[in-house]
Amino acid sequence: MSFNGGSIHTAKVDIDPTDASGILLQALQEGLPIVERPYAKIADQLGWTEQRVIDELESLSKSDRVRRMGIIVKHRALGFTANAMVVWDIPDDEVDAVAERMAEDNCVTLCYQRPRRLPQWPYNLFCMIHGQERDQVLGRLDQLVENLSLQQYAHQPLFSTRCFKQCGGRYFRTPKNGTADIGVIKSEASKVEVSSMDIADINSKSVAMGGAHV
Repeated sequence: MSFNGGSIHTAKVDIDPTDASGILLQALQEGLPIVERPYAKIADQLGWTEQRVIDELESLSKSDRVRRMGIIVKHRALGFTANAMVVWDIPDDEVDAVAERMAEDNCVTLCYQRPRRLPQWPYNLFCMIHGQERDQVLGRLDQLVENLSLQQYAHQPLFSTRCFKQCGGRYFRTPKNGTADIGVIKSEASKVEVSSMDIADINSKSVAMGGAHV
């Protein structure tokens, strides 16, 4: 869920679009308005009070139906156009320790484990390195390998070739008439992560297919 560059990440749960939670998530689905008091703006749209919006979001958070809110930064617009997802083949009994060390390195903006897809895809650990020049990114990767003694692990950088639409989760299907479908609908949050450097918006599925990455 975005606010002109932000997201709300939810657990995959059943959400009824006719109850208070569903009504609020529908209002937030296109993002928070960029105003001084965004919750008050949403409240005006729903005929609620600002406090009710805040209380409902707090309830969603406590029930783990909304896990976090974050910002999606359009990093390409900021000049970060040489971006590589580095894929690694790490022994399963070592992946946690390697990932923990890797995530602490300043050049890594995102690090996560994914299952292998053998025999075509042997990689199980992904990390993102953003930069303004390809040589800069490759230099940072070389330094990462040296600093963490990763020479023995097979890896390769996959540079972006296409930027996909950056948005948050979509929880309700909205027909052309603008009305959300009635009934219980499975929420499907986009796999969006905001890195410690606030420049990563990653959809892991594109990497798992060996394709382009943002």
